[in-house]
Amino acid sequence: MSIYDRLWYTAYKKYPDGVDEPPDYVEITSDNVSEVCDYYRLGCGDVAIDTETFGNAEHRNAGRRYAGDALHQVYAEISCIGFYDGVKLFAARRSNLYSIAKVLAVLRDVGWTAVYWNAGFDRSVLRNSGLPEILEIPYVDAAVRKWMICHQLEDKSFGEMRLAWFIETLLRGEKGSFREEVGMDATLGVATLSDEDWGKLLVRVSGDAYYTLLAHQLISDVLPIDLKNEYLEVEVPVSDVIFDMETRGVCVDVEACLEIDAALKEEARKLERAFNERALRYVAEPINLASYPQLSAYFYDTLKYISPPREQVPDIKSETDRSTGESILKFWLTKYSSQEAALLLDYRKVTKLRSSYIAAPMNDMDNYDRIYPKTNQTGTSTGRFNMERPSLHNLPAKEDDRWLETFGKHLNKNDKELPDDMLDMLMEPSARYGLRRIYIPSPGRMFIGADYSQVELRLLAHFSEDETLLDVFRTGKDPHSATGAKLMGVSYDDFVELYARGDMRAVAARRAGKTINFAVLYGSGAYRLAAQLNVSVEEAQKFMDDYFGAHPGVDALKKGVEYYLERKGEVRTILRRVRPIAVFQKGFSFDLDEDLTKYKNAVQGFGVMQKGRREGFNCVIQGSAADIIKLAMIRLYRDKLFSKYARIVLTIHDEIVASCDEHVSDQVAARMVDIMRNPFGDSSVMLVPLDVDCHIGRNLAAIK
Repeated sequence: MSIYDRLWYTAYKKYPDGVDEPPDYVEITSDNVSEVCDYYRLGCGDVAIDTETFGNAEHRNAGRRYAGDALHQVYAEISCIGFYDGVKLFAARRSNLYSIAKVLAVLRDVGWTAVYWNAGFDRSVLRNSGLPEILEIPYVDAAVRKWMICHQLEDKSFGEMRLAWFIETLLRGEKGSFREEVGMDATLGVATLSDEDWGKLLVRVSGDAYYTLLAHQLISDVLPIDLKNEYLEVEVPVSDVIFDMETRGVCVDVEACLEIDAALKEEARKLERAFNERALRYVAEPINLASYPQLSAYFYDTLKYISPPREQVPDIKSETDRSTGESILKFWLTKYSSQEAALLLDYRKVTKLRSSYIAAPMNDMDNYDRIYPKTNQTGTSTGRFNMERPSLHNLPAKEDDRWLETFGKHLNKNDKELPDDMLDMLMEPSARYGLRRIYIPSPGRMFIGADYSQVELRLLAHFSEDETLLDVFRTGKDPHSATGAKLMGVSYDDFVELYARGDMRAVAARRAGKTINFAVLYGSGAYRLAAQLNVSVEEAQKFMDDYFGAHPGVDALKKGVEYYLERKGEVRTILRRVRPIAVFQKGFSFDLDEDLTKYKNAVQGFGVMQKGRREGFNCVIQGSAADIIKLAMIRLYRDKLFSKYARIVLTIHDEIVASCDEHVSDQVAARMVDIMRNPFGDSSVMLVPLDVDCHIGRNLAAIK
């Protein structure tokens, strides 16, 4: 029986008539706090804790926040709190903070385990509220444990995929949100709440504690021992590292922000003027580059551009769609050498950079010019982190050479040069403003950036045991250049020499080789690869066939993962951590000839299976990369030298960014490299060595 079947069976057996409504809560006050403390002294076990918050207006430029706002946990403080131990339900208002502190002290001293849904948030707001006792209470994050078994269940197309929804419903019940009951008034504050509103708020917070404990108990009943060990050995210590990162935040150079903002604004104006200088040769009025109807009419009606084949371009939603999305514009750039398409692409890039990476941090800064990016531990199915407010994972690290590939492929395919002004425009990097330099360490400290080099491809070589890939990494070769050399039909040494001279064909071939390498990693098909390389589907398929022909170990690995997945319903990472894949957990393998009516249609059923296979292979590689980065973070956090002088402030993809005292930066950097090269504590685990690039600098740009 799969883990999903066990969870369904256990849930229906435990709650055959559905989940009961929460019992009536008892409000904790100064009059009864002694009785509540005596009650908790009599037992020991799990107690669910939930909080509701109001933002702290003193620290937020945007003004006061309302109940349930989880966007700024660094400064949020509780408005009320709920407790549930499986028997009694308690709730307390912020005005009884002293009584809350007494209860938390008893829970700590007796040895209760706190159960949260999103522990980082609740622990942060309790600490912010002057309740440091909460950090000393052992805890379990039910949301992380739910993610460990339900992270693949976002698709609700089929009835069998309702498990994630079921647990969310079990957690929150049928109750409407407090925002709906009280209202969305952005100026709402504790002082403005009526007694009726306070009653609703206490019902919500106590009810959430009730449902949190039920969900935790249900998940604990079915969680396999290997996932329980994974949670204790990896996810809990990583949660502590993330908590520390989010608490400290990162400094922002306001002057650099303003300088870059002005430059990006001027760049956008120049691009808009350049676009309209060309457009006014054909139309009477300037075109608003933010207007979809005007752009669509100009490209399709005035210039008479045609769309690429629908199956090659994801931006086209229907046969009549007149999209001007990124992939459409790149197609026109190649087909027509369209300067308008290139200008519009750069305009959108510049405006997005300005809104996402300048306006966002400026809006989120506190009074000390710091921002506190949110690192989501459960944001991906593979175990990788993602980030928000802002998403630094998408921050350009260096010059944007996205046009280089298009230019090189055009040169390779048509054997002609583009006009000089077109070449200048294509080679103009929109990321040249150095957006990473706005992030700086505290005074007297330095940034150290340690980045794993090509960790996914090294893992591919490790798992596949492909002799060609193993040789590439053991001899220190560049895997993208190795693939590019095969595309050009030259030796590796000759290719490296051509690339060093700036030969455009070699540059384009390396970019194509990199694209093919990652297409294999992420399970991209020929259609997607064709769109990425601007070649025909047949050429893209030949590239893929040639790659697997040259790397038989990789082909065998993919087939082996699919075989294991279809029989076990899961894959495993380098730490043997389980990653269940939903469609295979529920026995989605089916005979299309025998039972076409079981699913909405055969195409959708086949698509779901193919998606599951891609996710399975991706989870092996990306999940193992996540293992490595998490182990490295844990070892750094526990290392005596590192913890004495440094702190992890950010993780960006495969890069760990630390802030350390300036006078010991060289020693700390050396220690980081040593730990990250051997995150397992045993160098024999990997068949190829892990390589780490490390740099020290006074801003984020200087370490990349």
